[in-house]
Amino acid sequence: MSKFELKETPKGCWHFVLKADNGETIAQSETYTSKAAAEKGIESVRASAPDAAIVYEQAEVPEVDPDYEEDRGNMPTPFVVDEGKE
Repeated sequence: MSKFELKETPKGCWHFVLKADNGETIAQSETYTSKAAAEKGIESVRASAPDAAIVYEQAEVPEVDPDYEEDRGNMPTPFVVDEGKE
């Protein structure tokens, strides 16, 4: 049976992990400042997940900086010695 594991961090914050029947992590929450807030997060997932749609989002591509050398970043052009010439 899948389960929510509610965990306290060393700093006294809380988060939950949703585990599958085989023990593998399905999802992990953000960190909450209180146990009650983490429990509300669990209830929110329980209430929302059965009807949740799958939405595919395409990552935004940042604008290209014309001064950026695409293949090497902003590294200077390396010094190359042509050993065939003297």
